[in-house]
Amino acid sequence: MKVIDEILNEWSFRCHDGIVDLNNPIKLSILHEIIGFNLDEAKSGMEKWKKYFADVEVETTIKKDTSIYNEKNKKTGDIIKAGEQIITQIIPEYQPKIPVLYNGNIVYVSIDNIDKGLGKASTEYYDFKPQDLGITADEDIPIDKLKQEAALGINANQQINDTQKKFLLQLLNDSTDLTPEEKQEIFAEKNFLNQVIKNLGEVYGAISYAQQIEASTIFYPSAGNYPLIDYILKKDDKNIPVSAKSATGKGNVVKLGDIKKLVGDNEINDDQKFIIDTISSLPARTGPLNLINRFGDEKLKQEYKEFIESNPDFPKNNFDKGQRLYLEKEIIKQINTKVNFSDIFNKFVNVIYVKYGLDTDLQPFIKTLQSGTFKIELRSKNSPNHEEKIGFDIMQTK
Repeated sequence: MKVIDEILNEWSFRCHDGIVDLNNPIKLSILHEIIGFNLDEAKSGMEKWKKYFADVEVETTIKKDTSIYNEKNKKTGDIIKAGEQIITQIIPEYQPKIPVLYNGNIVYVSIDNIDKGLGKASTEYYDFKPQDLGITADEDIPIDKLKQEAALGINANQQINDTQKKFLLQLLNDSTDLTPEEKQEIFAEKNFLNQVIKNLGEVYGAISYAQQIEASTIFYPSAGNYPLIDYILKKDDKNIPVSAKSATGKGNVVKLGDIKKLVGDNEINDDQKFIIDTISSLPARTGPLNLINRFGDEKLKQEYKEFIESNPDFPKNNFDKGQRLYLEKEIIKQINTKVNFSDIFNKFVNVIYVKYGLDTDLQPFIKTLQSGTFKIELRSKNSPNHEEKIGFDIMQTK
């Protein structure tokens, strides 16, 4: 709050009458000058990031000649010409200048100067995360209060139609009762259903599991210092950390960077450390291939060598994407037969995975994976036109 107070004090000082006002264009321009960017532009940039670039690396182009910045937000003096290809990188939250892969290097450019994307479909983003619904964070809240807050957030959501709203409100009570016509309407918008499972699962899955184990409250952390944890249930003064996942589809891999944070300075073997460090630190396009010379068999090493010889522009955009994807999937398959990650996962990850899903009749269900019983393998979600970092697939052995 100190930073906000300082901004308000400075804004008030610069206003001729000492009164701040977001509806006064002159005073608003003073605020823009203080914070260094236009609030309306920031809003549009955030919406663009949510819709096209959040949670995925996207192959796209630059719309106009654009200055390059370093990670400290300083201009390098170089530019990317209009029409040149880049790949946006995954970041945990929105920022006006985002990292992109350009000519084999990670640089930062304004999101306003980036085209919507070549590798990701232009689909609607629904504001279904707990913070979008106005769910109380950093506080133990009873189940009834969580339901009330979720209902208010759903009713206030301007992105969904009446049928979708009815469906989401029914889901709050763990069951749906729609007409055949309403079901058909819900099924028609696949992205809506996908985001219900992916993002609303953090709320609906929490409610279902809390009721199942008779937990009294749910805690949603707002800080970023809870690796892998989406919410914490409390039962009989015991905290139960939970990670929310989808029960269907090919999504939901655990980021290797999150495991790296949990492991910290604890000792793991050299192969495990090399894989985690390589995938965490390198771009999605090159990271897996950098594992081939250490873990691949002779045939795969030769195929990788031939790929590099045949694609001299790699990792720029002029390369055989199908072959790169084959190499990635093959090294993952070979590593999974050689390197066991289940031991470190079961040792350091003390969470329960609650997977939320909908059956063919749009009835909700949850599946749980208990800590200490995980089987872990590397997995890719990529296709020739979709690139993001490989992660851990979580299965249960008992």
